[in-house]
Amino acid sequence: MPRIAAAVLAGSLLPTTFGGHPFWQESDKVERVNQRTHFVKNLSILGGLLIAVGDTAGRRAQRTADRTPDPVRGRIQ
Repeated sequence: MPRIAAAVLAGSLLPTTFGGHPFWQESDKVERVNQRTHFVKNLSILGGLLIAVGDTAGRRAQRTADRTPDPVRGRIQ
C-alpha cells in the first residue's frame, strides 16, 4: 500500500506547508528566508510523494535506473 500511504502523506503535507510556513507574511528578512526554505523543502518532498503515488509497482524507478549510466563503467547497462 505504498501508493496510498504516499497519497495520504501528500494530502497532509499541503496544509502543513501553506499553514506552517507562510513566508509571504514575514517582515523579518532572516525569518522570511528560513520560512521560504522550509516551504520549498516541503514542496520538494511533495513532488517525491506525487511521483510515488503515480509509480506503478516500481516500473518508473526501474526504467530510470536502466537509463542511468553505470558510474564505474561509464555506460548504460
